[in-house]
Amino acid sequence: MNLIEHLWEHLKLELHQPYSDTFALKGSPNVVKMKLKERLMEIWWQIGEEVLDQLIDSMPGRVRALIHAKGWYTEY
Repeated sequence: MNLIEHLWEHLKLELHQPYSDTFALKGSPNVVKMKLKERLMEIWWQIGEEVLDQLIDSMPGRVRALIHAKGWYTEY
């Protein structure tokens, strides 16, 4: 039900498209942290309004599914 989880998933998918080497960054922990931060900030600011709108628009369906499942697991 938490939209931020889906936003994180989108961010990770978008990160690995232009930066497929992200999983194997080399350097000291500080260098890796700096590179990762730069990449994440770039991708974060590229997330379009349509992605956010889709997540927001999905809430009524999510709530209906949760009610139908009586608070248990849903497809979301």
